[in-house]
Amino acid sequence: MAWPDVIVFALGPIGVLLLVSGLRTTRERLWLSAILAWTVLWLVQPGGITTQIIRGGGIMVTGAFVAAVVWRPERLGRNVGVAVAAGLAGTLWWTWLLGVTWERIEFALTRATWAAYRTMANMTAFDGPSANEDAAAGIALVVKFFPGLTVLAAGAGILVAWAVYQRVAHRPIGGPAPPFAGFRGSDHLLWGLVVPLAILISPAGDALDLVAVNVLLVFGIIYVTRGAAILTWFMRPKSPLGLVGLGLVAVAALFVLPIAGSGLLLLGIVDTWIDIRRRPVPPPSTRGELP
Repeated sequence: MAWPDVIVFALGPIGVLLLVSGLRTTRERLWLSAILAWTVLWLVQPGGITTQIIRGGGIMVTGAFVAAVVWRPERLGRNVGVAVAAGLAGTLWWTWLLGVTWERIEFALTRATWAAYRTMANMTAFDGPSANEDAAAGIALVVKFFPGLTVLAAGAGILVAWAVYQRVAHRPIGGPAPPFAGFRGSDHLLWGLVVPLAILISPAGDALDLVAVNVLLVFGIIYVTRGAAILTWFMRPKSPLGLVGLGLVAVAALFVLPIAGSGLLLLGIVDTWIDIRRRPVPPPSTRGELP
């Protein structure tokens, strides 16, 4: 997914939210003008079926998120979920109406990704049988997880858009997002891991397996994020570990990324039952009482 396409999930909500809250300052007008100019240039660029899917999904996600924010601005997490779900449902609906099959999307995405790889290989002299085999495996994985990656890009784009909008708008709707260290999500999201795993274990067929692995990717990242929030909570400034400890852990995690990701995933899942960040209630005072 090229960044000019994915960035629509951030710039779209920023522009529409600025219009809804009113343009009162020069800064707001400059931001909206820049977003409109980028949108015009982006729309006139040719694109394949995957680009059209991202464009349509970006428009639907933007509309759903702004509508949800106007209705209940204080529920940011739920608004993000509603917007992404509405965008996904709308995209599936119009692709079904147009007769766009997954095989067609898979073919177009594979061809575009291979073309980008060949261009990069020619520029860096990174070529050869082993390189092509590794690239083929990586491209197949990217194509397989394209729906899940797009959903994650939409959710992350909306969160970035909300943070930027709160800083740019003179009188923004709602308020800033809660601190990341407090991120939890609903405990019912655990079903997003259980059900796909059950489908993958059972002989469900290729179509259901494709849906299951993408759902597992999305909810797995949600629980990895929850685990990262717990780690951030432990290393908050008032904690003995502090921000320095958080920085050291972040740098160390880069060298053991798969292990770190698995640990954060497990931490997020365990938090569903243990509630690690719950503050212990101090025992009642017994001062002045007889033993």
